[in-house]
Amino acid sequence: MSKIVWISVFFSVLIGAVPALGGLADCLDPDLFAFRMPNGDLTDTIPSFNPSWFELVLLNPSVDEIRGFEVSWTYPPDKLIPLGITFPVSAVNIGTTTNLIVGFASPVVTGDEPAVLARIDVLTLSSEQIDFHCAPAVPPSIPGEIVIIDGDFELVVMEPISGDFTAPIGRLNGPALDYCGPPVLPEFTVEIEAHGGGLADTANLAGTEVIATDGFDASLDFPEPAPPPTGYLTAAFHHPGWLLGPRFRTDFRAPYDPVVDAKVWPLRIETDVAGHVTLLFSPSFGQDGGYGLFLEDLQSGLTFDLFPSLSYVFNSPGAGVYDFELTVGPGQATAPPLDPTSRPLAAGWAMVGLPLIPAPPALLGDVILDQAPGFAYLFDFQSGGYRLKTAADPALHGEGYWIATDAPFTWTMAGDRALGGVTLALDPGWNLVGNPMWFPGPVEGMVVQHGGMSYSFPDAVNLGLVAAGVWDYDAALDDYVEASILDPWRGYWIGALAEGVALRFDWPNFLVLPAHLAASLLPAVDPVGAWTLPVTLTAADGGSRTVSIGAHPEAGDLFDPGHDRFLPPASPLGGLRLSLPHPEWDLACGASFCSDVRGLGATDSRWILEIAGAPAGDLTLAWDRDRLPHDRTLELYVPGENRVAVADLRAGDSVRFAAGSLPSSVEIRTAGGISAAEQPQRAAGIAGVHPNPFNPRTTIAFSLAQDGPCEVRIYSVRGELIADLDAGHLTAGPVHEVIWSGRDARGRGVPSGAYFARLYQWGRPLGTVARMSLVR
Repeated sequence: MSKIVWISVFFSVLIGAVPALGGLADCLDPDLFAFRMPNGDLTDTIPSFNPSWFELVLLNPSVDEIRGFEVSWTYPPDKLIPLGITFPVSAVNIGTTTNLIVGFASPVVTGDEPAVLARIDVLTLSSEQIDFHCAPAVPPSIPGEIVIIDGDFELVVMEPISGDFTAPIGRLNGPALDYCGPPVLPEFTVEIEAHGGGLADTANLAGTEVIATDGFDASLDFPEPAPPPTGYLTAAFHHPGWLLGPRFRTDFRAPYDPVVDAKVWPLRIETDVAGHVTLLFSPSFGQDGGYGLFLEDLQSGLTFDLFPSLSYVFNSPGAGVYDFELTVGPGQATAPPLDPTSRPLAAGWAMVGLPLIPAPPALLGDVILDQAPGFAYLFDFQSGGYRLKTAADPALHGEGYWIATDAPFTWTMAGDRALGGVTLALDPGWNLVGNPMWFPGPVEGMVVQHGGMSYSFPDAVNLGLVAAGVWDYDAALDDYVEASILDPWRGYWIGALAEGVALRFDWPNFLVLPAHLAASLLPAVDPVGAWTLPVTLTAADGGSRTVSIGAHPEAGDLFDPGHDRFLPPASPLGGLRLSLPHPEWDLACGASFCSDVRGLGATDSRWILEIAGAPAGDLTLAWDRDRLPHDRTLELYVPGENRVAVADLRAGDSVRFAAGSLPSSVEIRTAGGISAAEQPQRAAGIAGVHPNPFNPRTTIAFSLAQDGPCEVRIYSVRGELIADLDAGHLTAGPVHEVIWSGRDARGRGVPSGAYFARLYQWGRPLGTVARMSLVR
C-alpha cells in the first residue's frame, strides 16, 4: 500500500466537545464516513438565514491514529454558504474548502467515539431540503475512493455511510436519513385478474399491510361466496382453515423483506370455461425492485417468472379447479453445475447444441470442430434447408447443429451457464434448436411466448402455436425419437405453427418432474374406444421407419394439434423415409406426419403411407395385430397396383414387397363398414376451417352427434370472447357451417392475428379448439 509523508506548517485549533452520536450508534460497519449535524444525527432542521455547522466524522475507525484524510463534498450553492473549516489538531489543507486534502500536524487518536476530522461552519439561505454528498478528492490517492492516512502513513479506504456516492450522507430540513437502523419493510400489492370464455374476475388483491398478520384479518381479508352452478370463472385466495373460508378476494400479510425472504399466496381458479384462461398480474413494484414475482402452476409443477409479461395462460378442458402459488421474494434455488461435463460423439451423424455460453470471440472451430481427430462437418438449418458451417463461423448458444465426423471423440467446452435464462425466437416451420440448458430437464420446462403471453408447452401445442413432440436423433436407429427429457450437449427439432413464437428457457423450470413423467411407471389407460397402431417399414439393409395411426374420442378427421405429430426434416444423410402425407392441411411444419389420429365416429377411414428413399432390395411392412381396433376391419391397399395386399390386418402381422415391385405408397383403410349395433356415437366438433389463413371471411365446418341449438364461439389468444356465431337449432350430421367475417360482437373489424374457434351445443363445449389466422 502506498505511503505519503506529510510535511506541513501546523496550526493549533481548539475543537469543542463532541456531541452524542444519536441514531448513528446503530451503525456497526468499520470506517464509515458521515456528516454529523448539531443534533448528533445525519439529519437536522435549521431555519433559513441561520448560522450552523456540521462535522465530518469517521465511525468505528479501524486504526488507532489518523494522520490525514482526503474527501470532497458538495452542497446546493443557492441554499447554503460555507463560512469556514476547522480541524481537531493543527493541519494543512492543500485543497479547498470543498476538496479536502488534509494532513494533521499530530495524529488524531481514535477511541470508542467517532473520530472528528473537521468542522464546517455554514449559513443557511433556505428552509428547503439541503442534501450533502461526498466524493473522492481531486486528485485522488486511490482512484474512486475516499481515504484516511493512518499512524503508519498507510492509506485506508473510508466507506460513505450511505453505501455509495450517489446518496446523501447528511441532510438539513428534510426526511430523516437512516442507513443503519432496522430496514424499512415495504408494503406492496399484487392485483390479479382472470379472463376466459367472455367471463372475468378482476378484483383480487394480495399484498402486505403494516396492521396485517399472516393469518386471517377481518378488516383486511374479505371472503367471497362459492361460484354459481354454471357460467363461472372465479379467482380467490384459498384458505380453508380461515373463518368464512375457503375463498377470499383479498389476502394481506405482515410486512417482510422480500429481498431476502419470500411469502406465498395460495391462488385457486374455479371455472367451467372450456378453452384457455388468462391470468393478469399488476404488482405495485417493478422488475428492478430487487425481488421477484413468481407463479407456480401446481398442475404441472412448473414455476414461472411473471416479469416482464405479467401474465400466464393455461388450458381448461371444462369444469374444474386449478391451484397456483403466487410468491413474492428473491430468486429461485441454487443452479446445478454442468452435468454431464462432456459428450462422447461416435463416428457418423449427431445433432448437437452448446450447453454453455462460450466466451467471445466464440467460433465453431474453437468450440467443437478443432476437437475432432479426423474430418468433421457442421450444418445448421435455415429457411427449410441445411447450410454447411465453417470453423470461422460464430458458435451460437441455442442454435442446433448436425455434425458428421469420421472418428469418435469426446466433446468438451468452456463457458458460462445461462443463469438469466434464454429466449429463442422460432421461425414458422421446423427449427433445429440447441438445448441451452446445462443439465437434463423435462420438455415441459420450456415456456412458449406469443403475442406478449406465456404458455406451458402442452397448452401451446393444444392452441396450435407449436407442433406436438420434440425430436432427438438416435444414431443407432438412424431415426428420430420423441424426447421427454432435454439433455445438454444435444440438438432437437421443434416446430412452430405460427409467426412470432419464442421459447423461453429458465433453469428453475427444468428442476421439476412433470406429473406425466412422475406417473410414467403406472400403466397407461386409454379412453374407451381409443386405439393406436404403430406400422414399421424395414428395408433390406436393416434400416426401419415407424409411423402410427389410430383413433381417439378427442380427435377429428382434420389436424388435431394434440394428437397428430409432424415428421421432422430428413437428416443430411437422407435414407429411408415413411410418412403420412397431408398437404391439404397447409401447415407451417410441412405435409409429412409420423402420427395421424382420427375421431371415433369415422366409419370409413383411410391412411396413406408414403415411402421414399428405400435402398435396393425387399421391403417389409409390419404391425402389431393385438393393437388393432375391435370394432372395425382394416385392410392394406396398394394404389399403384390397384389391389388389396392384405384383406384383414388381423390375419397376419407383416407383408413383404419384393425388389422390383416396391410401391411409392400404400393405404391402410376400413374394409367395408361396421354394423349399426357396433357403430360408435358420431364425433361432434369443428371439422375444418377454410380458407385458413383468411381475409376477409372464413367458413367453419362442424358436425353434430345429436339435434339441438348450437353456436361457434371465437376467442382471442388472450382468452377473450370475440364473437358468438349462432347457428340455430340443427340436426345431427357432419355438414354444418357458419361464416366468420373477422368482426367482433359489435360488428367491428378485429386486427390481424391468431384466433380460436370452439363449438358449443346446449351451452357445452364439443370437440377440440380450431386455430385460425386472420391476415389483413
